[in-house]
Amino acid sequence: MVIVGELINSSREPVRRALEMRDEATLLELAKMQLDCGADYIDLNCSALGDGEEATLTWVVSLIRENLEAKISLDSPNPETLLRVLARCEGKLLVNSITAGSQLLADVLQAAKDRQAKVVGLCMAERSLPQSPKETIEYAGQLIEAAQAHGFPVGDLYLDPLVRSVATEPASSGLFLKSLQAVKSLTQDAKTICGLSNISFGMPTRRALNRAFLPLAVAYGLDAVILDPTDELLMSTLYAAKALTDPVNGVAEYIRAYRAGRVVT
Repeated sequence: MVIVGELINSSREPVRRALEMRDEATLLELAKMQLDCGADYIDLNCSALGDGEEATLTWVVSLIRENLEAKISLDSPNPETLLRVLARCEGKLLVNSITAGSQLLADVLQAAKDRQAKVVGLCMAERSLPQSPKETIEYAGQLIEAAQAHGFPVGDLYLDPLVRSVATEPASSGLFLKSLQAVKSLTQDAKTICGLSNISFGMPTRRALNRAFLPLAVAYGLDAVILDPTDELLMSTLYAAKALTDPVNGVAEYIRAYRAGRVVT
């Protein structure tokens, strides 16, 4: 399971202030804390800064790179920003994200291929969300075909069937799980990913919903997840769910996590 730490996101007011003030200590502490808790990638999102997004994203990538051994997830809804920042970056990267309907899909795949970066592909058109598993796999198929057409390794493509909040769509959990299962049936090569906390957006006691939803997604074959790795019970649930559903790697991952002090009750 690939774990992407979500905490350096400009939608969170304290993080936004830290980014605007170039508060290196706060941002490095957030990144290190997530790495220490088991994150494989540190997601960096500066989109709430508007016109300052690109410059700030470039700056915070350099800050993390120069001070920590960390893989970076470049997070922006703007593919043009992703392309320009990606061109300045080195090291292991995850490009988060591009939609199946984006006019710049080919450009992002080529740039990621040139940088040996992985890509999150959103199973949606430019602005419309799928309403059924059938629609989801149609978009997933478009992403896979685009990757193959441009020589991008399908194994480096992470398909996101899109988690939506139960606050506005009470049936969204079932829709996601069915869509995840459908996407997994397309090919053994492509991976799957989701933004876990979207399921609880707008709900009280969000962590309870996140912790309940994660093992369901794991059981349906989720390969990577964007989450808060500092939530010890959430991470413990993840390792336990993997141990019970993945006979090849899950138990060994659980034992390693336990010995590292990451499994709690």
